[in-house]
Amino acid sequence: MTTNAASPLTPYRPEPFLLRPGQPGPVLGVLAKNPSEPDSERNRTFASIAAYAAGNGFGEVLVVNLFSLRAKNPDRLGRVDYAKAVGPGNDEAITTWAQSCDRLVCAWGGARPIPASRYKRRISEVRSLLGGRALWSVGDPTTDGYPRHPCRNGWPITAELRPYAGAIWTWE
Repeated sequence: MTTNAASPLTPYRPEPFLLRPGQPGPVLGVLAKNPSEPDSERNRTFASIAAYAAGNGFGEVLVVNLFSLRAKNPDRLGRVDYAKAVGPGNDEAITTWAQSCDRLVCAWGGARPIPASRYKRRISEVRSLLGGRALWSVGDPTTDGYPRHPCRNGWPITAELRPYAGAIWTWE
C-alpha cells in the first residue's frame, strides 16, 4: 500500500509515499527519518529525491521512514515514548516496502536532535527487518557515518550511489 499527496493527514504515515507514479524503470526505495506535515511532492525532501531518481534512471520511488510519527521538527521524536515515535504498523510497512523495491537507499541523515541511543536502536531494528538486503547511500556519509539526508546539501544528480557501509554496523 502507498500513500500520495491526496491522502488524509494522519498523525502517522507508515505506508510508503509514492513519487514519480507510473514512471518506467527500477523502483527506488528511500528510507528517511520521519514524515513531515503535510505530505506533498513539493516538499524539499521529496523534490530532491524525485530529481535524483529521474536523473539516474529510476522509475517510481517509494519513501518510508525509520519513525512514522509526523513531525516537522524531529526533536519531537526524542520527546515522546519510543513506541509512539516508531508508530503503529511501521515495521510491517518497512518489510513490505523492501520487497517492493529494486534498490534500497538510506537517507535518514544524522541523529540530532534525536538522542543517539534511540536513533541507533531504531536503525538496528530496521536493519533486522531488512533481512540482509543491500543498502545504499547517495554520496559520502556524514562525518558521523550516517547516510546523507536529501535536504542537507541535497542529493546532486551527479552524486554516486554507493554501498552503505554503515549498514553493517552493530551497536550495543
